[in-house]
This record gives sequence, structure tokens and C-alpha cells, in this order.
Amino acid sequence: MAKTKKLVKWTFHTNAWSQAITNAAREIGPELGELLGVDKATVSNWSRNKWTGQLQWPNMSNFLRVCDLLDLDPREFFIYEDCE
Repeated sequence: MAKTKKLVKWTFHTNAWSQAITNAAREIGPELGELLGVDKATVSNWSRNKWTGQLQWPNMSNFLRVCDLLDLDPREFFIYEDCE
């Protein structure tokens, strides 16, 4: 059986991430950053869809920790397009 490959383009869904962080901050309050292992400024930036540096998404360790602690499905934050 021949192996096939499919090219897809993945994009981080920054609006969904921002909304999830905003909702969590509303429910948990100012201690959200401490719970997630990031500072308050990071939580604030994420909730306002602001990014520092070149990347328009959180680093993978922060992303996975947040998804785990807030019981979020990581798949909800990625949009893919079929490139074929």
C-alpha cells in the first residue's frame, strides 16, 4: 500500500484563544496568571489578542499547560486549510 501525504496549512486561532482567556479571567479572577504560571501582563495581553515578539501565539508549553488547567481542547485553537 502506497503512503500518501496531504499538505495542510495550520493557523492559530488567536480570537478563540483570546476569548477563552477572557472567559477564564472573568471566572477565576486576578490569580489566573499565577495559576497558569505566567504573569498578569501575559494574561492581559492574551485576552486582548496582543503578542510580544514575532509569534502570534503562546509558546507550546504555556499553551498546553493552559489547555490542561482550564480543561480546554487544544484542537479548538487551530484552523486548517486543505492546500491541495
